[in-house]
Amino acid sequence: MTVDSTDELLTVENLSLELDIGGQQLNALRDVSFSLRAGEARGLVGESGSGKSLTLRAILGLLPRTPASRRAGWWSPGRSST
Repeated sequence: MTVDSTDELLTVENLSLELDIGGQQLNALRDVSFSLRAGEARGLVGESGSGKSLTLRAILGLLPRTPASRRAGWWSPGRSST
């Protein structure tokens, strides 16, 4: 299989994560969207506690599913144009 630079490897649209912390709702992620194409590199940059690790954990399915958290959005592996 040949990978073209226009092939999307990952698409994330409107990823949001709301957590219940001590009875209060915290918007941990709000409307995160990006795509990654073959041959590209992306970096998540932000201050400590800005949600970089939560973003990646949500995409990889590494966050526990609890009644205290709600997720919304869409992400999927990209589709090859071939």
